[in-house]
Amino acid sequence: MVTEAVLRYGNWEKVIRIYNIPVAAKMRKVEVLGMDSENLIYQFAGVNHFHWHKVADKDSNDIALTLIDKLFDNSKGIPKNIYEIPYFKEQLQQMKMIPCDYHRYYYRFEEISTHNLEEYRTIGTRAEQVKQIEHDLFELYKDPALNYKPKQLEERGGVYYSDAACETIAAIYANKNTEMVVSTRNNGAILDLPSECTVEITTYIGSQGARTVSFGSLPTAGYK
Repeated sequence: MVTEAVLRYGNWEKVIRIYNIPVAAKMRKVEVLGMDSENLIYQFAGVNHFHWHKVADKDSNDIALTLIDKLFDNSKGIPKNIYEIPYFKEQLQQMKMIPCDYHRYYYRFEEISTHNLEEYRTIGTRAEQVKQIEHDLFELYKDPALNYKPKQLEERGGVYYSDAACETIAAIYANKNTEMVVSTRNNGAILDLPSECTVEITTYIGSQGARTVSFGSLPTAGYK
């Protein structure tokens, strides 16, 4: 929403919003598939916290169905703040795409709601948990001699944001044309959404900013 507001009302054209989930997703796919990252081609499309992605090998063969099979044998990599419940395998097979982990709030609404209500009654809502985690972290950060990564950071979420930020800066400064998933103006990359709106999409980032990669239309997400 912030990126949309900056683009729509701030009159800034070169706007890039970084996100950690695509970084983690790519790393997880490499591990699950047992393939080198340079042999995998990704196409992400959607909006922030609500995207899907396709995966192909270096010869442009779609390997989404193979990946879906392997993912259901390996649940590692789900963010700490999301209840670890699997998607419906048939739904993913029909889409031939991998949803963002946050889609669980929609595709598995009943189970996620039940889990969140149970946390509310016991250890507190996610917001209350994060509030306590950050309080504990700031207490630790008061110590100028702190020379280790606090274990509380592992429960906070947001891993790889620093990596994404540094890589974005380096790509712009050195005109590297680095492939990255960011939020920026659609510019016709996703046909189902207005060209001027903000999307989360695969881009190439260089000195001119983020150039979106055309995705086309998103398929329907139903059952066979």
